[in-house]
Amino acid sequence: MRLFKRALFILIILSNILRVSEILAQNVCNYSLNTGNDTLLCSPAPVNLHGTTNAPAANIRSVIWQPTAGLSSFTSLNPIANVNNSITYHLTVTAVSDSNLIVNGDFTAGPVGFTTAYIPGTGGTWGLLSNEGTYDINTNPFNDHSHFMSFGDHTTGTGNMLVVNGASVANVSVWCESINVVPYTNYSFSAWIASCVIDNPASLQFSINGNLVGPPFSAPAIAGTWSHFYQNWNSGSNTTASICIVNQNILVGGNDFAIDDISFNEVCTLTDSVMITIANAGSLHLGNDTAICSPIHSLTLSAASPVLTAHLWSTGDTSATIIVHSSGQYYVTNSVGGICTVRDTINVNFSPVAVDIDSASISLNDGDSVTLHSSVIDLVGGPPYSYSWTPTQFSSCDTCPSTIVTGDASSDNTYYYLSVTDNIGCRGLDSVLVRFIGCEAHVIIPNVFTPNGDNFNDQFYITTQCPDVFHFIIFNRWGKNMYESSDPNFHWNGKTAGGTDAAEGVYFYECTIGKQKLHGTLQLIRK
Repeated sequence: MRLFKRALFILIILSNILRVSEILAQNVCNYSLNTGNDTLLCSPAPVNLHGTTNAPAANIRSVIWQPTAGLSSFTSLNPIANVNNSITYHLTVTAVSDSNLIVNGDFTAGPVGFTTAYIPGTGGTWGLLSNEGTYDINTNPFNDHSHFMSFGDHTTGTGNMLVVNGASVANVSVWCESINVVPYTNYSFSAWIASCVIDNPASLQFSINGNLVGPPFSAPAIAGTWSHFYQNWNSGSNTTASICIVNQNILVGGNDFAIDDISFNEVCTLTDSVMITIANAGSLHLGNDTAICSPIHSLTLSAASPVLTAHLWSTGDTSATIIVHSSGQYYVTNSVGGICTVRDTINVNFSPVAVDIDSASISLNDGDSVTLHSSVIDLVGGPPYSYSWTPTQFSSCDTCPSTIVTGDASSDNTYYYLSVTDNIGCRGLDSVLVRFIGCEAHVIIPNVFTPNGDNFNDQFYITTQCPDVFHFIIFNRWGKNMYESSDPNFHWNGKTAGGTDAAEGVYFYECTIGKQKLHGTLQLIRK
């Protein structure tokens, strides 16, 4: 009855082991590997590579970084890389899965789940394992042989181990088990070995399906010290594997050893990569400090770069280019990924060419002449200046700072304009109204009106007694036509052709009355 209970207990343990193995088999190679985020450098520098995995350290079989150039170690999870150029490092980690296909590899269930060519201990002068070619499952080798070292198992120090008095015949199977395998899959065959005596340490070797796998390995020369040995194996087309540990030591003396924690696990291959980019911010040049003509000109500043991707201007703009219209200091900070930065500054000066004709308006009788004089104040470029008078039919010099105008009673009142261009192309403008005595004496043209809805001076109109030929045009300072009429009784309400309110300011007009053309200014005020 006692033997039956023991057998039943062993069957229950084996059943639980098989059930756990089945569950673990469903989660084979569920490890992860992470090499961290890609890294941006502004210049060559050492970088700490960080490879992390949830595979237990005891299960890791190999660590390889590639390429190996510049690495302090290509077999460490966390080497230092001396990076001189942009590069991508690839990390490959091989680790055995937690699913051990061996039944009772730690001998917890006793002498079950495996086969052996050795026989259970038969006893003798020094204990149960007095004779060669015998084995026992025990918690301490000293319990089996009085000359064996006293030490515990590999896992806990108190559990079972396979204790062996080695035979003097080579290739004898010390331990074997047959298991199912997946074809064309890598596996790792592993065991922990300790010498029970210091004489002639055992020479062991792995065997699978009758073929020796890997080189022989010797038990440690120091008794009671556990050493780990493993060998990788690819299943090829096999669906089963008969795996064994065989003893190659044929010496009679010594050759006594213990085996524990035998495992046969699928090998997991994990890969990840990290890219390290050296982004040379290069140089940035907005140009030399610049003087610009005003008010009609502008300047485009560009910080565009094939490398620099982020832009922040002193104006708050984030585009690659901006257009500026006013004097000041402008700067931009460019960066790659918000890390590598470069900055440049430019001073921009918007200034006009100040031109002044000595008279604002003059009146001439028929046949009278007057010399129009001008002066120039240049704040940007400088001489030589180019002068252009408009119209030119009464001018004695189109290209001089002064011109002579002669009165003609048959002519209209005329605005004479002087345009002056300096040596960098900036232009200034001034005008003078030349009144020729004639029909204009009977024309009243206001020079200001206030279209603000207060019913007082809300509309602009003229009074004339010369309606034979009439045409009136109002245009802004840039020459845009704001209003036009051929009716001498017109009234302008201060709105544009589109129906919107015209801006406050000074406007120019051109009035054709009879044979004369009158020019003048009109100020629009809304207050």
